[in-house]
Amino acid sequence: MTILKPQALLACVSLISLGGCDSWSTGEGPSTQLDDRLKSETAPGTPDLPAKVVGELHSQFGFSLDPPRGWEAEQATQPVHFAARWLPKNQPDTDISQFTVQVTPTTVVSFDQLVSNTKVPTGYDSERIKLDGVDALEIRHPKMAGLVGGEKPLLGPVVLAMHDGREYRIAFLLDSRDEIVAARNVLKSWRWQPTTPAIDLLQLGSSQAILGGKAKMKVPKSARQDLSMVTPSTDSYIVYDYAGKQDAIVMGAEWIESPDSTLSQQTFDYAEQIEQNTRLNALLNFSPLSDAPHVMVSEPIVGEFPGEIGPVRRTSRYAVWQVEPGKFVHLQFVINDEMLRDESDHAAANEAIQEMLGSCDVTR
Repeated sequence: MTILKPQALLACVSLISLGGCDSWSTGEGPSTQLDDRLKSETAPGTPDLPAKVVGELHSQFGFSLDPPRGWEAEQATQPVHFAARWLPKNQPDTDISQFTVQVTPTTVVSFDQLVSNTKVPTGYDSERIKLDGVDALEIRHPKMAGLVGGEKPLLGPVVLAMHDGREYRIAFLLDSRDEIVAARNVLKSWRWQPTTPAIDLLQLGSSQAILGGKAKMKVPKSARQDLSMVTPSTDSYIVYDYAGKQDAIVMGAEWIESPDSTLSQQTFDYAEQIEQNTRLNALLNFSPLSDAPHVMVSEPIVGEFPGEIGPVRRTSRYAVWQVEPGKFVHLQFVINDEMLRDESDHAAANEAIQEMLGSCDVTR
């Protein structure tokens, strides 16, 4: 099936930088700063009680909606800040109908500023509407009113809104009159919902290809691929916390081919590289993962960085995964301790990482 993804809809964020660290140490334990900051960053107007859930709840992103009958969310991992992409079931190759919801943190302070910053494409109209009681801007092509099968598909409507410090972009690609009605019904069903902290949404999905299909493992359903970090030999996934407006967990992967190397040699080389990059005064200790001897995992390493209101902490774990003889993956996981409320959150993050590592496939 050929699926079009309008380039204008794609958005990425960068991997958590480890540069500028004041100090590193080994050991475990969360930051004790947090929960109040998350609450203080929630914008006024957030409902005390959950809104009525219509259809599908996407609590990580703060909304629910009812997709058209016969449509379903794509199972493939989406790019960073894309909640989901919906497609008709059993979609023929000639039908490229779809819609996406993109959610990004924003520094825009008002809806009027959002409107003034939005460039309406030539030939499209715009209108202010309400999305579940919140001001929104709808952009659509005039031909949509008379759209019939066989005409060129149109990107539209596109609806922009702001809620709790986030920008929401709902974009439809339509190729029939019936789908105009379906799009309207999706917008009518939209409900704002309280956002759930990312640390509470770490359930793993099914095994999936990473690194362009070179290897397979499981990642959290809440993770999104950071396309800005994807190259022929690297890959990256981010679990973003829309309540705290920061990355919660980042995973980076690098493909290594070394025909004469062993797992122990790759582990030693990676430990040396980490020592040089982090200015540790000793090599990290690695040990085989229980029930997965083809994966060597490090002890935690904790880094402190200067922040706006004091030092912030990041906890990293490293691993070397032998996919098959002579072919390896170097992995790095970064936990943002600011997104942890207590010890149980730290345990949940580490448990999710252990489960991801345990899912690393192997070819013998």
